[in-house]
Amino acid sequence: MISSLAGMVLAAGFAVSANAVAEDFETPQIDTCNVWGTSPTGWTIESETAALSDLAVGICTSINTDGARSGTQGLVNFNSRVGTLVRDGGPFDLSSFWIHADDRTAGATVTVAGLDSDDNELFSTSVNATNEWTEVVVSWSGISKFTWDPTSPGITNISIDDLTFEPIAPEPEATAPVPSTTTYGLILLI
Repeated sequence: MISSLAGMVLAAGFAVSANAVAEDFETPQIDTCNVWGTSPTGWTIESETAALSDLAVGICTSINTDGARSGTQGLVNFNSRVGTLVRDGGPFDLSSFWIHADDRTAGATVTVAGLDSDDNELFSTSVNATNEWTEVVVSWSGISKFTWDPTSPGITNISIDDLTFEPIAPEPEATAPVPSTTTYGLILLI
């Protein structure tokens, strides 16, 4: 009985997260540390606030000696800017992400936020990023933008990788009701 109950709970857990997507920022494939202005496929980095980076090459190896959390690529904010990532496909529910502080510091306090398409802050939390990849679990629904802002020290690079999110399907457009055949008959009588 316990094993079948555990199986049902496990199956229910899979059903809840069936639409979850893990974004590891591996496309487009790059071979440099900082490609300012190049956004990951399906996303837009606003105003060159961050870079799609191969964390295993160039200066990125001193920023983050651990490299990416998965693969070789991740996102790195420009050291004096709030990294801003927008999903091209519209709003999404964010479940978690991984964060890593600049190895040239002892760590950093980072304010991460979820905004709507009009830049209204819907969710915000402060994270103590360390020199090891750390998962941050959130339950943010209906956001269009994800930002990360190193607040202490304020000028530092913070790596982000492996966002887990669920796209929000657009609302279906309302359709006008189709008149019944009786209505058509009444119209013909008039």
